[in-house]
Amino acid sequence: MKIQNRSYDKAGGLARGVLAIAVCTALLMFACSTGNNNNTGDFNLTVNIGPGVVGTPEDGIYPYTAGTVVNYSYSLEPSFTDLVVAVDGEEADPSGSVVMDQTHVISATALGVYDITGTWEMTEEYDDGSSFQVTVTFTGTKEEGTVVDSQGGSGSYRVDSASVVGFNLDFPEVAYEYVGAFGDLDNISGNCVRTTPTDVASGTFTAARTTAVRTIQSGTKGRR
Repeated sequence: MKIQNRSYDKAGGLARGVLAIAVCTALLMFACSTGNNNNTGDFNLTVNIGPGVVGTPEDGIYPYTAGTVVNYSYSLEPSFTDLVVAVDGEEADPSGSVVMDQTHVISATALGVYDITGTWEMTEEYDDGSSFQVTVTFTGTKEEGTVVDSQGGSGSYRVDSASVVGFNLDFPEVAYEYVGAFGDLDNISGNCVRTTPTDVASGTFTAARTTAVRTIQSGTKGRR
């Protein structure tokens, strides 16, 4: 009867077990070394910057070696207000630093300030088929002041807390009323009404901010 040498099987089994443990340990170490992010470095810094904010770091995702100190600083562009900087969702100072001992997220946002003062090109279209292209100039504060147009109309304006714009332009025998809202910092649109001694016409208007003075195109109907 042949007697099997079980020591070989045991030794072989032990050898295979040691090899399996060594492979698993190596894989685990590799996973731990790469698990923090998919980029080079140990931890990622994600930066989200909204309109009206300038500073560094800029928008993006940045990999850093663990322990790196990253400075940040943000401020407002003109016509923006209410700067809010947050680190990992918690409000923070506009300038500061983070230690890259973990992943971090910095965000910086601002609110636009709608400033109507200045010169705008305005187009009006009415339900009686008439239309006008004029240059209007608003003088005063962001909230109220006076307005004139390039055909001799004059009046006043007001911008409320919800950025709704209301203004009027009066001529000797014609009155215009406008109510609209900012689409963005440089565009306004809304409804308008023209009233004369004999009729009333309703319409819509759009206005775009400009620094150039446009000459009224030939063939455009006069407003008086």
